[in-house]
Amino acid sequence: MTSLLRLRRFGPFFFTQALGATNDNLLKGALLVLIALSHESSAHIAFLSNLAAALFILPFLLFSGIAGELADRFDKARLIYLTKLGELGLSLLAAAGFLLGLRIEVLIALLFLMGAQSTFFSPMKYSILPFHLRPSELLRGNAWLGGATFIAILTGSLAGSALAAEGERGKGVLAVGLVTLAAAGLVTARAIPRSPASGTLKGRPLHLLGIRILKRSLSRYRLRVLLIAIAFFWFLGALYLTHMPLFVRDALGLGPRAVSLFLALFALGIGAGSACTHHLAKGRIDLSISVLGAAGLSTLPAGLLLLPLAGELGSAGRVSLGGALVFAIGMAGGLYIVPLLAAIQHRSRASQRGRIMAASNWLNALAMVLSSIYAIAVTALFTRARLGTDDGSEAGTLSTVTGLFASAGALSALLLLRELRRQPRLRQRTHLRIQRWFADVS
Repeated sequence: MTSLLRLRRFGPFFFTQALGATNDNLLKGALLVLIALSHESSAHIAFLSNLAAALFILPFLLFSGIAGELADRFDKARLIYLTKLGELGLSLLAAAGFLLGLRIEVLIALLFLMGAQSTFFSPMKYSILPFHLRPSELLRGNAWLGGATFIAILTGSLAGSALAAEGERGKGVLAVGLVTLAAAGLVTARAIPRSPASGTLKGRPLHLLGIRILKRSLSRYRLRVLLIAIAFFWFLGALYLTHMPLFVRDALGLGPRAVSLFLALFALGIGAGSACTHHLAKGRIDLSISVLGAAGLSTLPAGLLLLPLAGELGSAGRVSLGGALVFAIGMAGGLYIVPLLAAIQHRSRASQRGRIMAASNWLNALAMVLSSIYAIAVTALFTRARLGTDDGSEAGTLSTVTGLFASAGALSALLLLRELRRQPRLRQRTHLRIQRWFADVS
């Protein structure tokens, strides 16, 4: 797999994407800690934290349409370079804000602008891959991107949180880190080969909200299934990442320092699953791999319900089981998402690919919002029915957050079974793949 990184048609783009994702989450992680450490009331801190999270997602809902239009109208490599130039400018402003001690509200406004920059970059990064990679390389390229993105999210978030907690010295390092990452991303973006636009949109007016392409994409069954399946991955990802601190505290009885370890296990699991897709599919775009990943996302969370029983063997047994399951769930997520991304890039027309990826971004952002609503509703239901406790660290008790994760697995199972009933060919391919695996093992 390393040979792909040495190619000019993939290597510079890969590092541009990884550096940008790290930079975004470095700023976001630092801001969330600064908000938590501010001398404000608990209610105001909660308001600012939710505002920061919402403002980072909001640009995907507002600007995905025009971002997709631009990705299809112009050279994507040139647009990527311009967006990275904008990222450098925003990083300089954020660095100045940290060093000068500007109000937290000003820095949150910069987070919105960073989210807008990511919104314009996102459809370009996925629509440019089919221009530079062969169909047999798409799965491998997406595997690299999927694993690197989650590791970048984890690295940026943890580094930003740690530096913000260090006070003024940490802010100085944070400022240097933001500018350095943006500058490095600008250098690598300059080396991305050109990808000429199709030219089919010249002279047409811009559709800013992208509602037309979203409706057109959802009207095509093969694209609709892929778009919704990808959005569901981000629904689950937001659910797990947001509630991992509560899971570590309530279900495992560990302190705040252990949260980083379990977030790392989750991200590394996704990276491992992403890497495995290429070896399992042997370079082909095979959605039966996604079915197997979805099966893991459906069944593995139920294993978390065994944590109270494992607690009878001591805290080490409970923590070991929890860590293994978190890694396995992440790995199932990597197996699930990579073939889906490769398939939607391969099946979409070159003249519409940027707008289709923008429609996917819009649905992904909506899915993350729905994930929060779902978590609030299910947690309230469990609490009212007394199906879980706020502290399940004692042996024999079940935490509410564990029930929430298990319910997400049950929801995954329902959607998977529904789709397998509607797609007999996919069901048959998955069955044949499982048979081949058993034959190889025996």
